[in-house]
Amino acid sequence: MTLRITINLYFIYLFLYGIPVYCQPNDIKIANEYFNQGDYEKAIPVYKKVFDDKQLGPLVYFYYSESLIRTGDYETAEKVIKKTMKRNEQNPSFSIDLGVLYKKWGKLSDTKEIFEEVINRIENNLNYARMAGSSFTRHDEIDYAIRCYETYRKNSRDINIFSAELIQSFRRKGDLERLITELVQLVKSDPTLLDYSKNQLQNDLRDEKNFEKLESMLYSGMQSDPEALVYPELLMWSFIQRRNFEDALIQAKALDRRFGNTGNRVMELGFICLENADFNLAIKSFEYVVNLGRDNRNYIQARGYLITARESALKTGTLLDETNIKSILSDYKMLIDELGENFSTAPFIRAMALHCAFYMNKLDTAVIILNKIIQMYGIHRNLYSQCKLDLGDIYILMGEYWEATLLYSQVEKANKGEPVGEDAKFRNARLAFYKGEFDWAQAQLEVLKEATTREIANDALSLNLLIRDNLALDTIEKPLLQYAHAELLYFQNSFDNALVSLDSILHAFPYHSLTDEIYFLKSKIFLKKRQPGPATEELEKILLQYPLDILGDDACFTLGEIFEQFLNDKEKAKHYYYEVLTKYPASSYKVEARKRYRKLRGDGA
Repeated sequence: MTLRITINLYFIYLFLYGIPVYCQPNDIKIANEYFNQGDYEKAIPVYKKVFDDKQLGPLVYFYYSESLIRTGDYETAEKVIKKTMKRNEQNPSFSIDLGVLYKKWGKLSDTKEIFEEVINRIENNLNYARMAGSSFTRHDEIDYAIRCYETYRKNSRDINIFSAELIQSFRRKGDLERLITELVQLVKSDPTLLDYSKNQLQNDLRDEKNFEKLESMLYSGMQSDPEALVYPELLMWSFIQRRNFEDALIQAKALDRRFGNTGNRVMELGFICLENADFNLAIKSFEYVVNLGRDNRNYIQARGYLITARESALKTGTLLDETNIKSILSDYKMLIDELGENFSTAPFIRAMALHCAFYMNKLDTAVIILNKIIQMYGIHRNLYSQCKLDLGDIYILMGEYWEATLLYSQVEKANKGEPVGEDAKFRNARLAFYKGEFDWAQAQLEVLKEATTREIANDALSLNLLIRDNLALDTIEKPLLQYAHAELLYFQNSFDNALVSLDSILHAFPYHSLTDEIYFLKSKIFLKKRQPGPATEELEKILLQYPLDILGDDACFTLGEIFEQFLNDKEKAKHYYYEVLTKYPASSYKVEARKRYRKLRGDGA
């Protein structure tokens, strides 16, 4: 504990016990300046004079005794502390100060005797125990602080008293096992403190070994006390922290059965899996809830998000085939036929429209569906704006850029300062980039660097850098114009034309600064075309020619994904995930790469 904190605690004590800390004489202020400068020899005479005054003495006790100790005058310090002890017989802090002095003096047996006497005097005195524990903690005597709290707990038979203090003490000692035991006991006594316990554990579980320790203790607890809910609750939470969603689902189902098959926990886990792109586990989660039956209150959401999860899996390419594309559309139609068109099903109607537009090229159908939602009574304002943005995207697919700009601008104007408004502004800037209006696009992107949503801010920064860097290096805009047009063609799903445009840039402008961007865009196109082999070739060019540039970690991680999900080559996938961890330690993919590497290695999550 720092000197400043020690002083602050001492003055809190003075305040609590009514000592007048105002109007210090001027000589005390001067002595304190000497103390702060480390000139203890000059400070000591002043402190000695003031200390003999019963009213002002407590003001200088800490400074005086500390000055004596720091100058090695242990005998005088002993007298000062003992005199203060007589003035404050009910406060154990000064006895502990004396024990600490003896420890510095080498009188360890005296130290132990004093500390043990403090512990023995606790009995059922709550204030005495609190002051003693606080003083031991202040002197970094954590074991004795723990004994204070546990002694009072035992004598009072209150198993939760001093929980917060014990948790902090175990944390300072690095005693994870006792910390976990304390938190589990706390939740057993009061289940409403489950979230508090999770927050406390979040501060301490910083590596895999600590999580493994927690899970081992929880499994043991489940065996010894199978009725206690705290064990499976914390176990599920631990699995989620490690992104081990498969084991988390097992616990979620077990808990759900104990709570009458409401499906709540499994639904929550399904959403977490969706957010973390673990679509297969999301599908299993929502399927479980759907199978609970139509009378379950989560049924509608589970039906809709089950389709959403399947569609999200489709976007990764793992399910990308015509049969699944048509099957998902059929699922949407069945859902809407069963539940009707209303504000509760509107999010899934919107998803069906996007599916029609981006996976089936049914653009006119998608426009009709989205306009129907926009005119629907009772839909959420944010969903209304999202549907307008979707319409703008579809108008880009149709080549109607003015209509797209108009819709984006309407949403931005109606939602200034909100994420959906910033999203609209970014889409307008991106469209300007597609059209080669680089100056206007940059002006919008500069503003969006301060966006409230990190994803939008990052996307804006990346696009702005792409424009700035390539315009600054070139006397002509043609390569960037061609690249922007290729990005537009990619957005419009005109993949073959996009490839022709990109190859023409490589041919006309070899070794251009856009080359790594071109390789990366080509890899994305090949993946959309379900051609993982050529996609890997483009990404490997980046690692060979531009390993340290901005797309190096993107290329490395994407290669891992392709070999894992498309080519079923676990060894190569493991290799590239390991490369992310070792060659790109600051990469945003680091956490996910580690998870996947360990899973492929057989470690679990």
